[in-house]
Amino acid sequence: MAYYSIGKFAQLIDKTTQTLRNRDKKNILKPAYIAPSDLDTI
Repeated sequence: MAYYSIGKFAQLIDKTTQTLRNRDKKNILKPAYIAPSDLDTI
């Protein structure tokens, strides 16, 4: 399984990182893994 940063994944699906973050907040899209170094940015 490949892991992508939010920026890379947004590019792959032609969406913005903000769109992905909004979908995460609405429980529409959940990441399989969150790096400890990214916890302060979510």
